[in-house]
Amino acid sequence: MIPNHVLILGAPNTGKLRICELISTQNLDFSSIDSKSHSGLIFKTDLSTKYYSSKLNLLVDEYPQQRCNSDCGLKEEEEKINALKFWLNEFLSDDFQELREAIDGLIFCFRIDQDSLKYIEECLNVFSDVRDKLNEERGDGLFSVVVGDSNTRKINEDVEDLVIPFGFEYVNLFEKGEDEFRDKIGQDRLLEIIETHEWSQMDLKQGRDQDAYDETKRNKMSDMTKGLLDGQDEQEGDDGDETQSKLIDLDDVLTKVQQAKQNVNNNDMDDAQKEAYVNKVVKDIIDFI
Repeated sequence: MIPNHVLILGAPNTGKLRICELISTQNLDFSSIDSKSHSGLIFKTDLSTKYYSSKLNLLVDEYPQQRCNSDCGLKEEEEKINALKFWLNEFLSDDFQELREAIDGLIFCFRIDQDSLKYIEECLNVFSDVRDKLNEERGDGLFSVVVGDSNTRKINEDVEDLVIPFGFEYVNLFEKGEDEFRDKIGQDRLLEIIETHEWSQMDLKQGRDQDAYDETKRNKMSDMTKGLLDGQDEQEGDDGDETQSKLIDLDDVLTKVQQAKQNVNNNDMDDAQKEAYVNKVVKDIIDFI
């Protein structure tokens, strides 16, 4: 089977190898990895759910490409931004077109206990260029997520508020389990994104018809997207009637829908960003059910 490819990109010490360990179904051996750089690493793994089986190549890239010594700390943010922009110019060149067309997923990594909001915002602008270029060249079917890591294991809500308007989902790598809405968070959410993605290369398991599977998802996405976006207007005139919150008659996923509506209405997103975010949430909900 032809493998799918996921690009995992970040500065040094942002959790890229731990993400590979999390996703991989095999024990990974890091003993031979060059300590000076993690750029260009590839880890192969299998992926299997009740619906399909697939193969993944986890592509790790890093900026700057050469790490400083352990006693010098992370690169200054200006240097990291310049290195990221240099990486972007190379990645968007014709030499990398074949690789770009093969990528199914993007995972961007930060250190939320060390990186400033200004630095993260500049990186998000670059990451958006990467995502937009891939969507332009390959069409739909790409997932993109921002992962924050922290030695202090403290949540930084300002980072999530900064990420959402860019149309990325945000995950804290140091979290696990579920939140108060019964949505998976942290590592469990990242695995859910991987497992529910509709990969370009996958084998449906016996009894699963691809055309029927696709048509059902398209129909549900259309109805649910309309419901979430229409709900924005209804919420503005809400008289307190709890029944108005049930725009979609799917009790099992109601909490996910309500959380998505809150994110749409509580963040400073324009119409295009809201629609992109809602489409992503709807796809995840449909994959979930």
